[in-house]
Amino acid sequence: MLKRLLKKDIRDAAISRASSLMSFFIILCGMTLIAGGSEAPETSLQTTLIDVNTISPTEILSPTFTITEAPTATPSPTPTATPTKVPTVAPTATPAPSLTPKPTPAPTKAPTPQPTNTPAPTKKPVASQDKSGLDYDKINSKSRAGKYYYVVDNGVHKTLYPEHSSCISKYDGIVKGDKNKKTIYLTFNMGDEHGYTKETLEILSKYNAKATFFCLGDYVNNNPSLVKQIHNEGHLIANHGNHHIMAANGSTDTAVSNINDFYTVLKNKTGITLNKKFYRPPSGFYSERDLEIARQLGITSAFWSVAYKDYPKTQGYSNDYILNLLKSNISNGAIYQLHLTNPGNTNVLVEFITYAISLGYSFETL
Repeated sequence: MLKRLLKKDIRDAAISRASSLMSFFIILCGMTLIAGGSEAPETSLQTTLIDVNTISPTEILSPTFTITEAPTATPSPTPTATPTKVPTVAPTATPAPSLTPKPTPAPTKAPTPQPTNTPAPTKKPVASQDKSGLDYDKINSKSRAGKYYYVVDNGVHKTLYPEHSSCISKYDGIVKGDKNKKTIYLTFNMGDEHGYTKETLEILSKYNAKATFFCLGDYVNNNPSLVKQIHNEGHLIANHGNHHIMAANGSTDTAVSNINDFYTVLKNKTGITLNKKFYRPPSGFYSERDLEIARQLGITSAFWSVAYKDYPKTQGYSNDYILNLLKSNISNGAIYQLHLTNPGNTNVLVEFITYAISLGYSFETL
């Protein structure tokens, strides 16, 4: 058994050795062919094939066991390859830079700056300025020293000519009408209603006499129906101030509002819009500033040429005294300032109107 195994091992070793030798010869032949540059000649190599099945293990291991190799073929001389001449590459000429000058861009014309409009200086903010459009600088440059238009002498209003007359006329105001016309202007100051207005209107209507009624805004507010009747009968409604306040030496805002607000009340309460506008300051107390305000508003400041102390609620003078006072002051363009706070003026009105008409006078509105 041991002998059989030993024999098998020897046979396997011989096969492995023969395979190694064959691999060596194959590699050697391949290298020869490559080196020679041509196909190998027919082989003269003679190889003795050994059948390992017929060889005893002793023979394989014996030093006399040889393998005859074919004679080594003489390798053909390897032809020397003629070196290929590499063509000389001509250097590429670098193109000369273009001499065409680039166009010089036209200089950009700077825009001509437009002149900036300098806004007009803003006047001092005044509450009534925007709605009235008044020149407050001019108004406030005027004296606001308040002064009464008249002095009372034995119950009679005596104006201080020519001081007041020239001052008022400078601001387009009036103290008398046209001196060339035989016209009398009856004006009534309406602060409160005391029950004499309707009777006075009846007398005026009977003799076709027209008059001007200077109403407070407060009077309009409290007596809108009477104001409408006055207007509808052809008499003129005029401005006595919205309230009976002495605004002459107060603030400009107060003075402006007391004039302007009257028209708002008149429109709202009666729907009346006036084309002719006249203003008489309460109590005849005024300043040059107030006259300038009225002038800028397009309103004529209207004072009077004849008056007396008739405004107390109790009649202070007899009917004869009143009638004689009115008759003695008749003149062309005379402006009478009267009140209806007591019955005195209404009591003498018929006699006064008929007397003046007999002299050729008519009664008209301002």
